[in-house]
Amino acid sequence: MSSAHNSLQMRLVGLFRDMGLRPDDVVPSEAMLASRLAASRQAIRESLRALEALGVVDAHQGARRRLRGFDPSTFGRQLGLTTLPTLENLQELLEIRRILESAFLPAAIVALDASTLAEMRALTDAMHEAAHRGQPFLDEDESFHALMYKRLGNVTLSGMLGAFWQFFKTASQEITTGENLQHTAAMHASIVDALESSDADLAVHRLDAHFFDVRDRLRRQHSDERRPLTSSAS
Repeated sequence: MSSAHNSLQMRLVGLFRDMGLRPDDVVPSEAMLASRLAASRQAIRESLRALEALGVVDAHQGARRRLRGFDPSTFGRQLGLTTLPTLENLQELLEIRRILESAFLPAAIVALDASTLAEMRALTDAMHEAAHRGQPFLDEDESFHALMYKRLGNVTLSGMLGAFWQFFKTASQEITTGENLQHTAAMHASIVDALESSDADLAVHRLDAHFFDVRDRLRRQHSDERRPLTSSAS
């Protein structure tokens, strides 16, 4: 989409804000928006559709559009769905995720409670059981990381983490079930050990070690970093 369309989308969002629209309010008609922004109705319609795709505007057949507001989790998943599934892109997104998770982990430790830690421990037990059977544990892995930050209530962080998982699930049609599964499960268990002891430095160190391990496995398993991904657990 051209920069002109992107600019019009930003102007629309600004107009909604200036008009005091709140989530679930009806969006003004295309004709009114075109008049207010001195744009064609076709351009307004295309920009509204783009905002619908991002989850900012909701539209149902036979009904007026309504404002949903900006949901970072929706944006994150859109990123995950639309980014080209190459090893290079996954490595870049993995590094962003590592930095985000490591930065937020000290605050997450303070917010964690015994119930959440018990859930995380149960997930590592499930990982070990799956690894013993030679089966991947992608869903448990995603739930583990989501639980670690859930009590922070940061929807933007959740959205960015969701983007990684959506991207990974889209890119990975086949998951390697090789020798790294037991090691990966053990690394998650070691993170829980550090969380239970409230040792922030140790927890960040073990989390970073986990991400560096994933990065190295991706590099080893894929000699051509631009081809579509078909393997590796995270």
